Amino acid sequence: MINQFKLKATIKYPTSVIVNGLSNLGIEIADSLLAQGGYVILVDAYNQENLLKLNDKFGSSNLVSFVDYSAIPHLQEDIRRLDYVFYLSHVANLDLNAEISTQSFLKYSNYLDTMLDLAVKFEAKLLLTTSIRAHQMMMSRMDIDMNFGTNVQSKHTVYTVME
Repeated sequence: MINQFKLKATIKYPTSVIVNGLSNLGIEIADSLLAQGGYVILVDAYNQENLLKLNDKFGSSNLVSFVDYSAIPHLQEDIRRLDYVFYLSHVANLDLNAEISTQSFLKYSNYLDTMLDLAVKFEAKLLLTTSIRAHQMMMSRMDIDMNFGTNVQSKHTVYTVME
């Protein structure tokens, strides 16, 4: 079984935390960081699917640790070095009409606040991702000019076709 549930108290390796680290993007980032000799802490839901994914992808690597979201508030006590924080909050299939519970929203907001505090404490670089599609949809529903002076009814937006 994997030996990745305890954080390494090391300052020897460049250290990164990836929130939602077992998403496809998180795994790709982790692979890249490991290939460059880094130590990676993956934060994601502790469930059977993620444990299998973790074991399949990283085996018994000594340079990967895995913690559940509930451990985020304790990371400040356990980490000795932090160079990068990747907070991957994008959602591939976003239903903008779905209701969001206030409790869930506040929980994830607190996680983000904690990760921001951690990045500041260690002067780490932070990457925050979100869904561009969500922003496009929100902006398309607004009556204010978000298109920098172009006609609001215009097909021109601040996003390119690629985005």
